[in-house]
Amino acid sequence: MNTSIEKALHKGLDGVEVPPRLEVQTLRRIREKSKITFFNFRLNMKYVSIAACVVVLVIAFIGVQPYINNNSFIPSENGLSQPGVQAPSSSNPNIPGQSGAVYHNIDISQIVRQPYEARVPASYYFQNWLQFIKKDAGIRLRWKGQHFTKDDIKSALHIFIIEPVLPKGDYTTTQSVLVDDATGEVVAFRIDYYYYNKDTLEFQNRFSLFYFLVNYFNAEELDQIQNVTKSNGEIHIDDFSPSTNVYAKVPHIRKLIYLENSVGIAIEAEADIVTTNGKVDEEKSRERYEETDKQLIDLMKSII
Repeated sequence: MNTSIEKALHKGLDGVEVPPRLEVQTLRRIREKSKITFFNFRLNMKYVSIAACVVVLVIAFIGVQPYINNNSFIPSENGLSQPGVQAPSSSNPNIPGQSGAVYHNIDISQIVRQPYEARVPASYYFQNWLQFIKKDAGIRLRWKGQHFTKDDIKSALHIFIIEPVLPKGDYTTTQSVLVDDATGEVVAFRIDYYYYNKDTLEFQNRFSLFYFLVNYFNAEELDQIQNVTKSNGEIHIDDFSPSTNVYAKVPHIRKLIYLENSVGIAIEAEADIVTTNGKVDEEKSRERYEETDKQLIDLMKSII
């Protein structure tokens, strides 16, 4: 009986890796119990059942281990792990929640702009305008290229940052801060999203997101161009109107400015013309401008 039990046990262990110590202890216990008379036959069978259960548990563990290794775990709200929940992708952790927006780490100097010399409505770049309307003319502000994080903005401006939901397409980014030369204080942050054709590197449009301290700038000037308000949870955006300040002549440029307490949020959009066979395609260019305006509004709504 001892031999037959061992054979049965070994047969059940075929193809399964069991720690030697566990196998030896199990066989030793079977041998000890099988030395007793036939009266203990049922007791022997009890331990055979135990050994069989051990084998089943080992097989079950081996079978489930690949599932555990191949599935990510993320903490739940109560601090416990949730098995089988796929962790979010970390390919571009700074820009989550996107749908079809693909980040590429290229220099903006590689992006090609279309030559365009036709007369267009005069406008201005918001980065220049901020310096133009500073409250104290004696303050020297300058933009400085610098990488930053949400925590950097939160620490400097004391606001909670919500990352925008970007429009689909291929893009790259640049970042910069506006610094008070005298004190070294950062008074504004800016991140630019440059969209382009991945195959031709042709520039399509740009979205620039600004966070700035209102107290550094002329309140009357800011009030005049604020075109986004929020009341009772509803966001109201005024119709776009051309600027009276001339700083740049570009095919298409729009801005949205939102002020709350001591912090301002601005998003600026610039779109390039569309050419067909070397000529400006007015219809397709107009379509691009309209789509850019729509994306600009969606961007603003996604962060306030």
